[in-house]
Amino acid sequence: MNQFKIRIQSWMLLTLACCFFVFQSNAQNPTVSGKVIDPSTSKPIEGASVSTKNGKSTITNASGAFTIAAAKGEQLKVSFIGYDDLQITVGTGDLNIRLQPSNNQLNDVVVTALGIKKDKKIIGYSTQEIKGEDLVKAREPNAINSLVGKV
Repeated sequence: MNQFKIRIQSWMLLTLACCFFVFQSNAQNPTVSGKVIDPSTSKPIEGASVSTKNGKSTITNASGAFTIAAAKGEQLKVSFIGYDDLQITVGTGDLNIRLQPSNNQLNDVVVTALGIKKDKKIIGYSTQEIKGEDLVKAREPNAINSLVGKV
């Protein structure tokens, strides 16, 4: 009977220690949530990238909301194509981030095999270009069918 009590006590102590470590690990990984919006239209920006300096990253959902593991005082980088990148310091509460539209124009970019991007002017071989007007002329219900015979 005495050994049975010792076993129960040791199992209870082990369970208590496991619970302590679970609570401790959750306390060390606070999460930050927020929303990314366009200041001129007040509409949410879907697909904006939110990342920390230690490599954690996420993207915003359809309503512009995100959640990321970051501690108070940590730097977040928010970026999206067509907007200026923004560095923000995590504080208390939810973040409301307003990305400013960028004045930079995008250049022609050619995507080659394996996602390697090159400037169109630098490429030494022939490339084909399809304009939006060519796809409108075809009037196919599926955009992929409009590309048949053009490339």
